[in-house]
Amino acid sequence: MKFLSAALSFAIAWSATASALEIHPLCLEKLVPLSSSGAKTAPLDVKACTKQYNHLPYRHNTPWHATWEAVKANTAPDGEILPGYAAYNIIGGMKDNQTVIKQVVNYGGSGVFSYGLLIEGVALTSEEQSTPDAVRLTMNVPGGDRCLGGIEQLSITSPDTFTLNRYLTPAELVRYGQNDSSGAKGLADCAICCIGTIQESWSLSGESRLLGVTINPEDLNDSESEKTRCLYSLLPAKQARQK
Repeated sequence: MKFLSAALSFAIAWSATASALEIHPLCLEKLVPLSSSGAKTAPLDVKACTKQYNHLPYRHNTPWHATWEAVKANTAPDGEILPGYAAYNIIGGMKDNQTVIKQVVNYGGSGVFSYGLLIEGVALTSEEQSTPDAVRLTMNVPGGDRCLGGIEQLSITSPDTFTLNRYLTPAELVRYGQNDSSGAKGLADCAICCIGTIQESWSLSGESRLLGVTINPEDLNDSESEKTRCLYSLLPAKQARQK
């Protein structure tokens, strides 16, 4: 407990003096892999990427949070298809010069996808704005679109572990950790069908373990399947949620 308190105190002190990370959100978006592989990727030339998107301004909401949003006047370089929205939030620094970042991207439509990224090459040690020469993705913690695995919160719990809270649907609640997912058939499983969150602890080596599940389902409606209603009937305070 003393070690955890010391680690949290260090994280708070670090956040108070951290510099702004001068990386365009569209550059970090390039680090998001299309698969769930946790393998290291090739280094990203940050300065070259920044030059590529220099005509697409972004804003720093805080020194640790940057956002880019598409407007009609935006033109993509070399015909590249740009997302409609890209943002990142620096969670904090960990050992071995690695940094945890939450990335949120909208590729068009209503989908809002979130990812947990562990990158190396970022030095957040001064009060000056920092632009690294190159960064590399060392681990990707796949998220998803809102209730379909979207990341609610990331937090550092020690120099080499962090905690992830991820939204889940009734179907994911039943199939989590199961080799046979047939039990989830017929349960609600959509981007707006949240039933709660799942908490996991992740190490820098990519190992994860379940910490707990928080159930906080929305009100039932007439379109819910019989199986979903049956699941809700097993949850506490079911009468307050059913219509």
